Amino acid sequence: MAKFKEKNIALKLRKKGNSIKDIAKKIGVVKSSVSRWCRDIELTKKQIQKLGEKMKAGAYKGARVQYARRIERIKKYEQIGINRIGRLSDRDFLLSGLALYWGEGTKKNRKV
Repeated sequence: MAKFKEKNIALKLRKKGNSIKDIAKKIGVVKSSVSRWCRDIELTKKQIQKLGEKMKAGAYKGARVQYARRIERIKKYEQIGINRIGRLSDRDFLLSGLALYWGEGTKKNRKV
């Protein structure tokens, strides 16, 4: 077994309640190996709860990053539109909105 030392370290870390991803990073192996080595280790309810909270926090952080990127993209393209078209008069804005509304049609009958 080529990674005997890494496997022993992984088992110890998992018994302490570390996540598969964190263990893989710490010992420098792929997650699938750590998962296979540690699949028989049962975590306590407290350890599972801790990992779940950590996972939720990470997901929330990712959602905030995606939101910020989306807002920046919207601002960028809004500015490009203003630069290309310029400011619309109230009448132009109304006509554009009416054209979009009319062009949308209905989804049910596929009619305009």
